[in-house]
Amino acid sequence: MTLRLLLLAALALAPAAKAPAAPAGGLAVLGLRPVEAGPGSATAITRLAEAQRLRAAVEGVAEALGGAPPLRHDDLRGALGRAYLVTLFDCLDDEPCLLAAAAPLRARGVDAALVGEYGRQGDLLTVRLRRLDLRAGRVAAAATFEVPAAQAEALAPWRAGLAPLFDDTGSLALVVNLAGAACTLDGRPCDLGPDGVLPAVTAGEHLLSLSHEGYRRLDRVVVVVAGQRLRVAAALEELPLQVVKAPDPASRLPTFAPPGEETRLAPFGSLRLLFLVDDVDAGEREEPAVPGGVAPGGAGLVVLPRPAVVGVSVQSPRGPGGWQLRGAVAAAFVKDPAPELDSAYAELLDEELGLRFLLGLGQSVFSGLTAGTLTSPEGFGDLAGGLVGLTASTSLGPVLLEGFVGKHKSQLGAEAWPGGAVPAPFLAARLAYVDAGRGGRLYGEDYPLTVSLSAVMGEERLGDPDEAAWAAEAGLPAPALERLPVRAASLELFLPLSPTASLAGEAWVGEGVHLLEGSLWQRPRLDPATGRHHRLRSAGGWLQLAVGVGQRLELRALAGLDAVVAGLGSGAAPFDEAPVSRNELAAVNGTLELVPGLSLGLQLHLVRTTFLDPSLGRPLLRAASFTGQVAF
Repeated sequence: MTLRLLLLAALALAPAAKAPAAPAGGLAVLGLRPVEAGPGSATAITRLAEAQRLRAAVEGVAEALGGAPPLRHDDLRGALGRAYLVTLFDCLDDEPCLLAAAAPLRARGVDAALVGEYGRQGDLLTVRLRRLDLRAGRVAAAATFEVPAAQAEALAPWRAGLAPLFDDTGSLALVVNLAGAACTLDGRPCDLGPDGVLPAVTAGEHLLSLSHEGYRRLDRVVVVVAGQRLRVAAALEELPLQVVKAPDPASRLPTFAPPGEETRLAPFGSLRLLFLVDDVDAGEREEPAVPGGVAPGGAGLVVLPRPAVVGVSVQSPRGPGGWQLRGAVAAAFVKDPAPELDSAYAELLDEELGLRFLLGLGQSVFSGLTAGTLTSPEGFGDLAGGLVGLTASTSLGPVLLEGFVGKHKSQLGAEAWPGGAVPAPFLAARLAYVDAGRGGRLYGEDYPLTVSLSAVMGEERLGDPDEAAWAAEAGLPAPALERLPVRAASLELFLPLSPTASLAGEAWVGEGVHLLEGSLWQRPRLDPATGRHHRLRSAGGWLQLAVGVGQRLELRALAGLDAVVAGLGSGAAPFDEAPVSRNELAAVNGTLELVPGLSLGLQLHLVRTTFLDPSLGRPLLRAASFTGQVAF
């Protein structure tokens, strides 16, 4: 009690700051408490007059930095009472007590207040000041600095020490579990330093967003305090398993980047120029099998600019719910002289949910892997789905599930026949195990370990007018107008052996698979007695070893087989084609990427074709090819 009375008396005798009283404003300077020893120690009553003179320096600097005069001693005596300094000094270092003592100033429109203490050590004053946020009821910033005692009443020595209290920015220190994560603050890229610190962030609430390919986007509201560093620790979670486009040596489908802020329209395509020499001179075409009745022995050069693909892709920004919309359309010269529609599809996907819907002609659910030959990869066990319709995909952990309903592309735009049957829709499904942690390279693209089982079933119409005209010319009964099932099952594998080597392949069985480019395109047989059709049952597959040498050279060895196991002898072959029971391929090749998008290739291959007619034998075709390919 005696100390409190002495303090009241000293404060009454202490002169007020000489600056004139200021009107109510946004800032008040409550005072400087002289201390006997270190921070939080007892008040040095004998230096109260000195403290009031130093307070005038603080008020002058506060006015310069804040842009408006603060409430001074005389104003505060009217707002808080004549003994307000006694109350403040009784708080010592208790922050809640200081905030409670200054709280009545809110009624005067004061949002912030400065209060502090100082001690003398030799020729230096050690000053500690706090900026109180009266609206939030907390300490907004604090600063500790030294002032030479000889210059204590000048403004210049105080300016540097007080400046941090008037800085309305803080900083963010980010700690993320993934290196290279993209960061935005309120939609703008973060300018992070090498230590992961984002400086000069305006005080207040901000939306911090972190993202990384293959991981869930993280959005978090952060509150930055002026003069303080906020540490934000974030752990990004992996996205559910996504459908990944299987690598294609001919680059016939586009590869999409993560969506941007605007809709993107981009051309894509490829052109392969083929120079092929084989010992079967049977015309200007590639020979997937040795033609019937043509004996190897001659030499022929084929120059073909195929496949040639040109298309355009479109990709919209990510929607508010996370959904993405993208698609592509492309035409191609593949086998026929005229162009054909190679792809036309739209995709709607949500990476967060692991859902994708594809409508149109795109990547097939059935038989998605493609063998890496430099010639057309048909005729030796590499099937092609050609399915047009709706595909839905989702994942359960490392398991990918896909389903399809629609038609085969050969059925689109088909003319109606008098009395012809309408085929049932095609259905397909795929079950795949994907190990995203074990990846490799195939045809210059990254691809994860994948083991998949797929199946397709549908119907085809038979007895079309062209077949009827052939049968009449051949003296056979009119073909029956009927529908036969198309069924197939496929097992596919991509196994990375090392970061640069991989094993890939497919094994399949089916019936009526000529629509899927199996059975060497051989159609069902026509019964010469009844005109009914008998489907062919087939089996085949291919296996490939690929080894990367450096970043630009890939070497491959592969073998394939397409065999008809039943049905060849059950009737006449439509259009008098020589029945083939077995077609085999063995090839070695290498591709060298000269620059991104431009590559050269060299291939040596053998094709052995076994005919049903023993007189045609098992001829062997030998060939060499050189290719140049441009992709964009």
